Order: sequence, then structure tokens, then C-alpha cells
Amino acid sequence: MYTSQVDFLLIDRINHALKEASLPYEVHAYSGCAACGLHLVFQEDTQRKEALDVINKILKTKWLAIVENEQDPTMLYVKSTFE
Repeated sequence: MYTSQVDFLLIDRINHALKEASLPYEVHAYSGCAACGLHLVFQEDTQRKEALDVINKILKTKWLAIVENEQDPTMLYVKSTFE
């Protein structure tokens, strides 16, 4: 299981970057717990790859990356790039 987590400041940075890129996505802590992963919220799922690239670019600055949940496209796990 993935145990890396993000803090709420990093979630805020990700959401600002998504907004600046004019992408209809935002992330939240999943069930209020950043250790559980990120919840990807979208109005329309048309630019998903671009949104995931923006998220990964921000996470990369903290040596983190996302892994998509195969059953739930809104669930993003966070892993260390050192693993």
C-alpha cells in the first residue's frame, strides 16, 4: 500500500496550478485524510492526462508521484519516488 501523503498546503498549490492551466479539475484530501490519497474532482473528464501531468509536476518537487486507482478514477494514491 502507498503510505506517502501530502499536506494541505501542497493540495492548495496543486489546485492553483490546475486553475492556472484552465483545467476543470481539483483535488481534495480523500475522506478528509491526506494519508489516504487524493480525491480528483472534475466537472468534465476531457483533459485528464493534462491534469494528471500538472499534479505530478507539483508532486515531483517533493519526490512524490501519483498512482491511479484502477476501479475508481477519482482516487489517486500518492507514492514516494524513492520506492
